[in-house]
Amino acid sequence: EIRNEGTLMVYFKTIPERFNDTPKGVIKLEEVDSLTTDGKKKIVMKYGRRDFEFKAESKEKRDQWFKVLNILLKKIQYEGPGGTASLQVSRSASAASNYEPQRSETVVKRNKIALADYTEELANENALRTKGVYEYIRDINKEMLRPRMCYGFLGKLRKGHVQYYQKRWLLLISRKPLTQFVTEEMSDQENLDETTMPPWLSLETVYYFKLLTDDDDSPAAGSIPLRDLAKAEAVENDQGGWLLRIDIGTRIFEFQSDYKEEVDRWVIACKRASKTARESSAAITDKNKNIDKIIRLFDSEGPSSLLVMMNQEWNLKIRKDPEDCENIGEILEPALELRDNLVGILDACLAHEPKREDIYKWYMKNYHEKICKLLADLWERNWETVSPLDIVQLLIWVKDYNSELKIFGVKDERITNGMKDLCNTYTRKVYYSLIPLIVGVLKSERELPPEVNSDGLLTNTA
Repeated sequence: EIRNEGTLMVYFKTIPERFNDTPKGVIKLEEVDSLTTDGKKKIVMKYGRRDFEFKAESKEKRDQWFKVLNILLKKIQYEGPGGTASLQVSRSASAASNYEPQRSETVVKRNKIALADYTEELANENALRTKGVYEYIRDINKEMLRPRMCYGFLGKLRKGHVQYYQKRWLLLISRKPLTQFVTEEMSDQENLDETTMPPWLSLETVYYFKLLTDDDDSPAAGSIPLRDLAKAEAVENDQGGWLLRIDIGTRIFEFQSDYKEEVDRWVIACKRASKTARESSAAITDKNKNIDKIIRLFDSEGPSSLLVMMNQEWNLKIRKDPEDCENIGEILEPALELRDNLVGILDACLAHEPKREDIYKWYMKNYHEKICKLLADLWERNWETVSPLDIVQLLIWVKDYNSELKIFGVKDERITNGMKDLCNTYTRKVYYSLIPLIVGVLKSERELPPEVNSDGLLTNTA
């Protein structure tokens, strides 16, 4: 049995009746020197000065255990004992040729299922590493990344006279969650950035790989862009099991699984990824947001719920009163994040299928007005003491905001007039600050006559 997040292997004298039964011994996997097979059913493990021999019920079970242990040992070697797999229960590896099956039938059945799941998860994690995906995604927030990924093993029909299903590893990563039911933890407003992915990987695209050995790092055998998905469905297979059928108009792809639940999972993921791809293509800025949570709140709880969320975001970013700021940048920097958030939400509303003009109008009425009020308060309380450099900084901020609004066909005279006022104030402040300097130069020239320098030119030390 594998325990402690994949770092320990415990063994029993007989099949345990309960999961918390005391084992006969414990092996720390990070201290295993070597692992080999012997004969048809044995695994030989060198552990310090001692050799362990474990005998499985069949060659298939022995090979399954050998593969699991090899993957664990590689992971421990790569990450250290703290970074190994998270599932904890699998079937006992002890040789128990004289056990009585009826005595522990439930435990054995549960352990067989757990071993299959455990092996599948380890194989998936190994594929992410060998195919060069893990090194790109390991630093991304797991709560954000997990619902945006779909991967697993399915069968693909071999071409040729003799046809049978060959095992392929499939991978799909999307900007937005791929699951049908998005929990509160998954309800972030961000889209996954494609630039953080491997250079060969495009989001909302299904890749399928050959995985002939545990260290097979060959590139994808094929890819299926889902933007123009015509249909994704689960079809009962005449040869047994179920087919995942993906129709992209120009070609139909089919993959096989023994379980309808697995095919259904892929159908949902493909449909959601296709919708995300179309919405991403329809976006007119690079700030497009994930508005699934906003839509859910607006439709289920009404606009008041958005007002609460907006005020929370605002209070989190704008922590100072405009009057208490030593310079305008203390307000403009966090306000830039709020401005980008608004632009991303407006973009997403218009790109969404179907368009959410109701939410778009609400944000223009409330969020935009809040930004305008912030700018007005900032100017009203600081215009007398603000420096010309701060005026330029504010002017650039307002000009960029005005340009972004124009993308959506919005023209707000307050913004335009505000830019004119900023330009006029800047001109006056610079003019009045230059007058003393110019007068001083003229006085110096009058009081100190020019002198001829070494080049024969008239100069003045003023």
